[in-house]
Amino acid sequence: MINFKRSITTLTLILLLLRILGFFRTLEIAYLFGAQESLDGIFLALSLVLSFYAITLKAFSEGIIPYLGKHFTQVDFLRILGKVLLIAITLNVILYYFADEITCVIGPGFGEIGAQTASRSIRIFSFMVYPLLCNSLFAAYLNYTKNYNLVYVGDIIRNIISVLLIYIWSDNVFGLVIAWFIGSWISFLYIGQKFWYKVYTTLDRAIHPGERLKTGVIYSTLINMTIYASVIIDKLFLSFSTGGTISNFTYGNALRAIILSTFVAAASKIFLVEFTNNTSHYKKSLINTFLILTSCSIILYLFSFSISKFFFYRGEISLVDIHTISTVLKLVALSLPFYSFYEILSQKIFSQRNYPFILRAALFLLLVKTLICYFTYDDYGLYSVLWSKIFFEIGLSISIFIYFGKQYIKIK
Repeated sequence: MINFKRSITTLTLILLLLRILGFFRTLEIAYLFGAQESLDGIFLALSLVLSFYAITLKAFSEGIIPYLGKHFTQVDFLRILGKVLLIAITLNVILYYFADEITCVIGPGFGEIGAQTASRSIRIFSFMVYPLLCNSLFAAYLNYTKNYNLVYVGDIIRNIISVLLIYIWSDNVFGLVIAWFIGSWISFLYIGQKFWYKVYTTLDRAIHPGERLKTGVIYSTLINMTIYASVIIDKLFLSFSTGGTISNFTYGNALRAIILSTFVAAASKIFLVEFTNNTSHYKKSLINTFLILTSCSIILYLFSFSISKFFFYRGEISLVDIHTISTVLKLVALSLPFYSFYEILSQKIFSQRNYPFILRAALFLLLVKTLICYFTYDDYGLYSVLWSKIFFEIGLSISIFIYFGKQYIKIK
């Protein structure tokens, strides 16, 4: 129990440092560039490319590593790495040569400036898929072997470099794109060499059969594609709003992401290992986790305007932007404990390799969310996107309740 608490505490502190740097970068962007249509295009392009990293990382973490475990061999790694590189090449070609068409699909409401910026950003970011996808494989196994610090030190290095480069190129909004690009490659070099010396050289050379891997990887990929499609759909509808709306939406979510991406991310990674190993000393920590998250949700909801004004009201950000940011923060705070519940307890389902249930629930919720936005966006605008986002996240947590309710009835 002590080791379990220490693991969560240590990883939370490392992630907190990482997210504080990431949040500082967001504050820097808001201060230097405010909320504008060209920045909306960059945020949309970045969301698209980073979703590939998040999807592959979860696919490896949830679909490959828990199954192979200690039997993961050099042959397994090289086979998977070859497929990752093939996927990266394919994505690079598609994103680079079809950037304009992709922008029309995911940002149909953009004006000329937003569309051109998004297309240009997608072309540059298309060369980021190589370090991002390879890092997802390295990070998944390093997390499984509890070498969390190696992964997040690489991310911290990336954020520090990004912050410095954004400041240096503060006279041009495209400095953001180049900063993220360079930071990702340097992070890849660091994590890659750590994986090589700490993990790869210690792996067995024998061939380990992995027939069941395909099922886990495919399901995990589809589930997380569905979840990240929800993020793209939010920005798709917001592209029809006035310039700067996507930027303010991103700033508002950044405040919640500090909690979601630190404590919850740390807990979910630890719980996945504990669930996979069938340990039982996590239950009290699970209850404490949700009590903390509920408290954070209440604070963010009640003081959303004050918090938003304290962090963002400077530089190029206007008071109108603050009202938009606080509105986003206030509403997304409502679903924080619910979505966190899904993020953590879904690891139990993944450890049991019961993928179809979550996939069906996620697809159904995505369809309903899209329909809500489609039929209500003209009348309610930003609120339509926010309430559909809340519906989607709470719906995922309800699906978890249903799953474990069925499991409990079966046991009885």
